[in-house]
Amino acid sequence: MLEPLREWGTPMGMDMDRESLGYCRDRAFTRVFEGRGHRLPLRSGSLDFVGAFDVLEHIREEKEALLECHRVIRPGGWFFISGPAYQFLYTHQDKMVDHQRRYRVSELRQKCQDAGFEVVKGSYINFLLFPVILVVLMFKKLCEAIRPPTGDDTRFNTDIGIPGPLNGLFAWLFSFERYLLRFMNAPTGHSLIVLARKPEDVDTGGGGTPDDG
Repeated sequence: MLEPLREWGTPMGMDMDRESLGYCRDRAFTRVFEGRGHRLPLRSGSLDFVGAFDVLEHIREEKEALLECHRVIRPGGWFFISGPAYQFLYTHQDKMVDHQRRYRVSELRQKCQDAGFEVVKGSYINFLLFPVILVVLMFKKLCEAIRPPTGDDTRFNTDIGIPGPLNGLFAWLFSFERYLLRFMNAPTGHSLIVLARKPEDVDTGGGGTPDDG
């Protein structure tokens, strides 16, 4: 996400994995640093925007992570979350990528509000393809119930080959949703988003470790 975010400002990236940070630096993204979501090494009120792009579901200390994001965002600043939807869709794939949980929109909205944010938009996404995805995932869960995966089963969904034209159609359908979401919130979908704002009249307080840059 660092590349598209350049259109809107000067982005910084954070990861707990040094190899991933090195990969970013090799691609000329130098404003990256090591850290964990529930202990952000940043000054309070120092950021205009925080994006947790498919991140929060990996963090065990979820409440602390949301409070930390609230702390480092300036009053009036923005917070964006994307993540996987519906706990009943949790499969071995989620376990392999260390997902702690999946969400409902109403649940994630409430958790953001509890952390002090004003929620501006909350919606499911990947809803046009959701009927197909739902059938595939439920069949996969049935197979896993009959024959539980072993610990050395490391096959990923991305390992499945999809013909180029079909993959292009899926990509177009998913991308097209952004036009619809300007006017609506989807009632269901395979993933979800929440856009929230830190109120203008909130005291950012102290705490945190000042960043280097």
